Amino acid sequence: MKKHIRLLNLAVTLLVLSAPVMSRAAGGDQEVRKQRLINKNYSVTADDKLQIENSFGNVVVSTWDKQEITVDIEISARASTEERAQAIMNRIDVKDGKDGNNIWFKTKVGDIHNGGGNRHGDNERGFYIDYVIHMPAANRLAIENSFGKTEIPAFKGLVTLTSKFGSLNTGDLDNVDQIDVEFGRAYIASVSNGKVVFKFNKESHIGKVGGNVKITSEFSQHVQFIVADNINELAVFESYSGVRVVVDKTLSAQFDVHTSFGHFHNESDINIDEQKEDDSSYGPHFDKDYSGKSGDGKARIKIKSSFGSVRLSYAGDQDNENQDDKMDKERNKHKNKDKEKTSVSESEAR
Repeated sequence: MKKHIRLLNLAVTLLVLSAPVMSRAAGGDQEVRKQRLINKNYSVTADDKLQIENSFGNVVVSTWDKQEITVDIEISARASTEERAQAIMNRIDVKDGKDGNNIWFKTKVGDIHNGGGNRHGDNERGFYIDYVIHMPAANRLAIENSFGKTEIPAFKGLVTLTSKFGSLNTGDLDNVDQIDVEFGRAYIASVSNGKVVFKFNKESHIGKVGGNVKITSEFSQHVQFIVADNINELAVFESYSGVRVVVDKTLSAQFDVHTSFGHFHNESDINIDEQKEDDSSYGPHFDKDYSGKSGDGKARIKIKSSFGSVRLSYAGDQDNENQDDKMDKERNKHKNKDKEKTSVSESEAR
């Protein structure tokens, strides 16, 4: 008898796993979830590059010592009927291939609004496309992701990253080509060389910048980065943003600052003076220049501010510690939120 019960339970379990997931949506309406899994792997050499283009989902990268790249993709859709859920799935596709040394994956999302027929009463419909990647840390990597989180550990290979309407979380990036973060948040442990662009961000934090780095911030709040001792040349361009540049007291650098309808606040002990022009013109001056140096001025730090503010302060100052604590709390808060599966509804995908 017990044997028959076990067999019956097993049969019921297999039946449930093989069928679309049925649940109750808000308001008691029935909800159907459908899922598709894609698993790909490529053998790689040191010259190979991985390129990812995704939207409406998360891209999470892990590194290992194997000379191969694996990409696991989960596509999920939900709707009030199986027909509508399947219609959403039919409009989501992932292409991949290898051209020379370039391994690429591209998510294509069709017109979800027209999928599944009548939209009325189908407000619970949504979908997501998540990538989980394992690859060597020294290979080249390019990721473009929108409406989702992008997460990368410490990485040695050349990286090009674009995050829009989401969040970017990374470890130490030893070799940066360019990083673009728009309409979201960025938490980057460190950047060595390359270009970084923040646009319309709520928060952007770089633990340390070193080498030759160019940082541009437009219409962004709470931008902060720490200048490492190995900085060679740093160029900061700010417009309509609030930027805090944090330096160590032992940093040796030449500072040149230009503001246009902007503000420069020196909260450090570095002697940086305004360079007043010797003219007899009357009225307010909206363009100002400042210059100074710490130590022997080995590194070059150039800052241009337009319609915003730039603050220069020392690492370890109480205000900076409070800001770092806030950034860490925000980063952990959003990482914890990202652990929950996020489904993009039609209204969010517009």
